[in-house]
Amino acid sequence: MRHVLMVQNGTLLEEGMEALLLHESDFQVSGIVCKDETSFVQEVSSRRPDVVLLNEEGRLDSRRILELLGAVTALSALRVLIVRPDANTIDMYEKKQVVARQIDDLLSLIR
Repeated sequence: MRHVLMVQNGTLLEEGMEALLLHESDFQVSGIVCKDETSFVQEVSSRRPDVVLLNEEGRLDSRRILELLGAVTALSALRVLIVRPDANTIDMYEKKQVVARQIDDLLSLIR
């Protein structure tokens, strides 16, 4: 079961996404309301979700969030989905730690 953590700002879009996700049996969905970056990183670090879902139009700066989460070593396989409603797109960022012992390991990651 994948744990999806939604950053909520009370928008209709977020409520719709949450309703859709709650109908999926293989997702555990929880939500947080964060007023600042520090509380966001603390919540994500303590809950350790598989996926963080946030609306670009929310209170938090998505670029700064990615930078802060990248510095948390305990979140080695986190996926962050940033919904961009104006463009009808979702940006996906995935943090993975891969052991590279040979140059071929690096090359396979690039390919």
